Amino acid sequence: MAYRGFIMRAKSVVITVILLMSAVGGCKSSSSNGLARSTAAEDCAAEVKQLRSDLAQMKQSNHQLTEQINVLRGVSQDRWSHLIRVAKIEFGRFTRGDNDDDNVSDKGVIVYLQLLDKEGDKMKAAGEVVLELWDLAEDKGNLSGRWNFGLEQLPDHWLGGPMANHYKFLLTWPADKLPQLSNLTLKCRFTDSMTGEVFEIQKMIEVSVAH
Repeated sequence: MAYRGFIMRAKSVVITVILLMSAVGGCKSSSSNGLARSTAAEDCAAEVKQLRSDLAQMKQSNHQLTEQINVLRGVSQDRWSHLIRVAKIEFGRFTRGDNDDDNVSDKGVIVYLQLLDKEGDKMKAAGEVVLELWDLAEDKGNLSGRWNFGLEQLPDHWLGGPMANHYKFLLTWPADKLPQLSNLTLKCRFTDSMTGEVFEIQKMIEVSVAH
């Protein structure tokens, strides 16, 4: 998409330059018109310089991506099939409304997320997590909140141990979007950094909300 935008932008500049050259060659009227053309030409020159800089950056990014692809291609299909990687994700059974203070209403949702390999064993992996809570009080549904946990943040939510080995997230209600119903839909999307594969799951969460 970025490359397509760059091409469209470059075409626009080329057309502008052609029009300016035609205008300069076919018309030499007043000094004010000449000043306007000069200013426009300077703007185009600056735009061309910026386009060249953008092109250089794109070439550098393309070179880096090519190197990464070559590294991945160096792993044979047989070796790749034996690498331990995420095959499935699940919500932990203790995923529920957050009401540790014994209040009348929950203050949010506690989410336990498990990453599983092809053998069904829990594992830790680098990636990005997006969590959403949907309130279906309206026909089309209402997004109560979205929480993003990037590569740098995700390790902070890992809980390891005999009874753990999962990620834990505390989702607090946004002040202006309290749920209207006691049943919410929790959606999760995990993007594996190693493979680029995206996993999505969802489940119903029962919560207590006082209005």
